[in-house]
Amino acid sequence: MIRINRLPKNIKLTEKTAWKKKDRGTFEYILDKNNGIHYSRWLDNSVITVASTCFGSIPTSGVKRFSRKEKKTIIVQRPLCIGQYNQFMGGTDLMDENVNRYRIGLRGKKWWWCLFTWLIDVSIQNAWILHKKSGGNLSQLEFRRDIVKTYLITYRNLPKRPGPSAKIPDAARYDGRDHLIIPVANGMRRRCGADNCTSKGRTQCLKCNVGLCVMCFASYHSK
Repeated sequence: MIRINRLPKNIKLTEKTAWKKKDRGTFEYILDKNNGIHYSRWLDNSVITVASTCFGSIPTSGVKRFSRKEKKTIIVQRPLCIGQYNQFMGGTDLMDENVNRYRIGLRGKKWWWCLFTWLIDVSIQNAWILHKKSGGNLSQLEFRRDIVKTYLITYRNLPKRPGPSAKIPDAARYDGRDHLIIPVANGMRRRCGADNCTSKGRTQCLKCNVGLCVMCFASYHSK
């Protein structure tokens, strides 16, 4: 990858502002014969410029991208040098790519908000990498959603009236912390949330807010 202001003056690629009207997957390239450096510019989510002494732009390869205009996944042509860069790029570049896919978006006048949200994004990305290395198979989006559901359930306020049993994320259900059996408010009955149990009792889990009979309480919180 190379910044636009780092290009030599004799390399006349189309200006970045002129690429807005081009189709996704459009690319152009120039070979500097004086030093053998190949310069390629490609339009993906944004305009990307690459300089390489090893690879050119041909042959191209197809990559999957979601098209908002067509509302489906399409195949976009990608130059060879950019494909090789994506395959062998280091950890910092991979981190930037992963963070940019699901970056936290906040609108505000406080300049430091972007620094704060970037720290959260990087922490989640690092946790997701550790999750995959430990044998997990969740995508980054699924991993983020699981974190959100876990926090919402762990720190939510209990309703005045007990509602129906909900799907509890495994991270909160099996964490072994603060799961206490308590009476249902107002002595009402709740259906037991354990599998293969149809009984209705007056006890529930304080943390999960799920109706549970005494016999099923321990097994519900055990894998």
